[in-house]
Amino acid sequence: MNSAEIDPFLIYYERIVRPLFNNFRDIKHLRQNNLQYWKDYQAINLKVAQKILEVKNQIKGITTIWLQNNHLLMVPLYVKKNFQEANIGLFFHSPFPSSAHFMTHKFRFELIKSILHCDLVGFHLFIYARNFFKTCNRLCGLDIEFRRGGYLGIN
Repeated sequence: MNSAEIDPFLIYYERIVRPLFNNFRDIKHLRQNNLQYWKDYQAINLKVAQKILEVKNQIKGITTIWLQNNHLLMVPLYVKKNFQEANIGLFFHSPFPSSAHFMTHKFRFELIKSILHCDLVGFHLFIYARNFFKTCNRLCGLDIEFRRGGYLGIN
């Protein structure tokens, strides 16, 4: 990937995704039409997913994929489309916003749908996990379940 591809992706990440996940809303950027930047964000995520699939085809037996933070939130969806047996983990190194704040994002359904393709999602603090569960409940109608070993799950 070259800077002509990466720069629009980074603009979207820096202006929209990072402020969203840190519970900061910049109204100026949210009001702008960010459709092209969203497409650029998706395009980079798709390229990363394609590279993961390429490596998977070269090295047999790989099923575990770890993603870190919120730069590549669309990768789980793209990977699972072609690699259903993948075990995808995503760890957030930033807060997960409140459900009310997450609802302000124009492409909230796309993001949450992709995150839900992960087999494991980790957070630094329980309140961030709680925000994620509340968002899944309010946006998708999914319920939380307590699982053996101290884990929480989504149904």
